[in-house]
Amino acid sequence: MVSKVGTITPQIEKRAKFIVDRLIDSKLADLIFLPYNPRFHWVLAVIDLKSQTVYYLDSLLQ
Repeated sequence: MVSKVGTITPQIEKRAKFIVDRLIDSKLADLIFLPYNPRFHWVLAVIDLKSQTVYYLDSLLQ
């Protein structure tokens, strides 16, 4: 739902709305996982709402 495929404005707005809706509907103790494919590999962003921390996991970064 949040991959980079389709970079025209309506699709970008649709992805942003999807993320915002999930954040609004979440509970404080929730973890939100956002897999994302920027082009050639997958990365993962994890939002920990309780600690207000965002983790960015990319196997290509060292």
